[in-house]
Amino acid sequence: MLNIALTYNTADPNDESSYSFPIERDTKEQVKFLQRFLNYLRSFSKILYVEHNNSQLISKGKDTSYFALLDFSRSEILEKLLFEKKLDLHDFEQLFSKLKLDLIHHVATIFFPKVHLSINQRSNENKYVKPNVLPNNNIITYVQKRNWLLAFILNEMYKIEETKLDLNEIRIKTFINFIKLSRIQNLKSLFDNNEVVTALQQNIAPKLINTFFEQHIIKSEVEASQHSTSSLETGKEIFEGDLKITDWKHLFDVIDSIPFNQLQKSKELLDLRDMVLNELISDCFEPDYFKYVQFISDNQLRWECILNNMTTWPGQFCIEVFESELSRFDKIDEKYEKKFVKWCEKIRIYEKVSFYFV
Repeated sequence: MLNIALTYNTADPNDESSYSFPIERDTKEQVKFLQRFLNYLRSFSKILYVEHNNSQLISKGKDTSYFALLDFSRSEILEKLLFEKKLDLHDFEQLFSKLKLDLIHHVATIFFPKVHLSINQRSNENKYVKPNVLPNNNIITYVQKRNWLLAFILNEMYKIEETKLDLNEIRIKTFINFIKLSRIQNLKSLFDNNEVVTALQQNIAPKLINTFFEQHIIKSEVEASQHSTSSLETGKEIFEGDLKITDWKHLFDVIDSIPFNQLQKSKELLDLRDMVLNELISDCFEPDYFKYVQFISDNQLRWECILNNMTTWPGQFCIEVFESELSRFDKIDEKYEKKFVKWCEKIRIYEKVSFYFV
């Protein structure tokens, strides 16, 4: 049974530090707050007595105070009652209504993975972790009666095949269009290819991004080294899809799809993005690969990338890049300025002369 026992050390009544539950005495506002708080705990404890006495879920077979409820979230307690005690959601409607609590919100919280809704929220989780339990058809149907969009999100997140939902509801149609955006499609590989979980994220954990990139690049290089280096065999393997190589374009699409505010606030992510771009350009594999040089944000890296790779670029594009760098608002480094001017003049002459040799 749950009971209430507020105790404190009475060794020195004038010593406020001796209280186990320190408060400023004789404060009407605090007394009123405590009264309301205890009334809430007493009322919410009734959730443990729906149909049977289930107080052992939090008391572990011992008498305990109402404050033991604070060791669990409301959704955790509801989860235990629904899945361990096999109770029905309808049994809790009246109680949650009296407490002015949204039962649907608490049900949904049970099944939602960790989602970062704020761009300023610090997120260091290294991987996407699924909840302990999965919703069944009855729960999806119950949620649908009150919130079609939430039911659709839960159903799509866990692929509950036996549930039939009406996809013509306007909010559902809007959400379907949203998850089809290229940004969501590019980022979903970070979240086990789950489009719904990806769409709910507004801030991606940096460790999750770094781990994904490290695993992808290392795996590709190891597999590639295990294949034959013969040009004919390698070419055949590429066309047949046997040779695994680093897909720098895919990696760029992933990091370029990260929310703009988060990307701009993280030098680590910007450096990673520039590194991927530099490798993509050096790889010379993607169509019009040379055009990506304009997206490198770090000046030093961009200038070096231009000088190291320009011999494989179209002449006219090289001229445009040099002119763009030389006319920058922020002054270009003198060493690079001289090289760019020299190369720009050479390529102009070559472009004019090459016309006569076509």
